[in-house]
Amino acid sequence: MIIIKSENAKTALKFVEAINSHSVKLISTLLTEKHKFIDGLGKSINGKEIATEAWSKYLKVFPEYFIRIDEVIEKDNIVLLIGQAKGKLSESAAKTKSRQFKVHAVWQAKVKNNLVAEWRIYGDNKPVYELLAKNNIRL
Repeated sequence: MIIIKSENAKTALKFVEAINSHSVKLISTLLTEKHKFIDGLGKSINGKEIATEAWSKYLKVFPEYFIRIDEVIEKDNIVLLIGQAKGKLSESAAKTKSRQFKVHAVWQAKVKNNLVAEWRIYGDNKPVYELLAKNNIRL
């Protein structure tokens, strides 16, 4: 069980809960207007509206996407979340029998005024990208 006291860590974990609930509306309420999302390959998108659209698409393609957090480390406004992500392609998106992935990852949240200003993923997302490629899906 993870016990969190700081507001920044609570905000980061609230964001994970929003992702796990697949509520794009709730995800959006936790983003700053100038939110920056950086994936495991270093590609980034900027802005709350664009990030909200990206989450909407991603969660439609992976309706069972889930993040499990095992450890939280924080310093100032930066929160590191260590754990696993898993997901399964939607049946409508899948063109092959291969539909699932599970990866270890670290997520870095930069929190500003109880909102997520930046969400960065560190991890081997190769299984996810291979799954998308096998099924001819571009996000």
